[in-house]
Amino acid sequence: VIACDQTLTYIQLNELANRIAHSLIDRGINKGDIIAVALPRKSYLIASLFGVLKTGAAYVPIDPEYPKERIEYIINDSGAKLLISAENIDDLLKHSEIGNPEVDVLCEDLCYSIYTSGTTGNPKGTMICHKNFVNFCNNNQKNYQACMITEGSRLMSTFKHCFDAFRFKLFWNFMRCKHIFYLFIVVIHKVYLLMPI
Repeated sequence: VIACDQTLTYIQLNELANRIAHSLIDRGINKGDIIAVALPRKSYLIASLFGVLKTGAAYVPIDPEYPKERIEYIINDSGAKLLISAENIDDLLKHSEIGNPEVDVLCEDLCYSIYTSGTTGNPKGTMICHKNFVNFCNNNQKNYQACMITEGSRLMSTFKHCFDAFRFKLFWNFMRCKHIFYLFIVVIHKVYLLMPI
């Protein structure tokens, strides 16, 4: 995973996710809980999403640039028990345990909840379970994009994590067990600079 702050192997990413998961468990997070994730586009964003899932909890992605009132509304409406943000992520990453937590996650368990833009009123949350999300990703294994991806392909992620398309681009490629590179770029001013990547 290539991010704006560092490059991680899958092993390193998994260890970071496990540190976060164990930190959340120590803070009383249990299977079935909901965790809000409002982080900038850095490597710990992906580690946090995996870390939440490893606890058996589900996550609610929130753009940290949202207005304060909207962030508070989503946290309260979703019933999130904890908010992962730039203010507390360093503490979550300090846990010494890097092994996988022993949590049984079932296909019927909630994976994530995503909120609409709220252009017609308050944002509304949709809950997605693991089974539905895995089926969605597996059904796309033979689409045109899958046929273009080979081992060593480099894919650039341009979606913010609060958009549903982000989840497909992220997890679908991890499921394929390819060497996938994610470039987290906030604003692309000069596209030609990306050509050497």
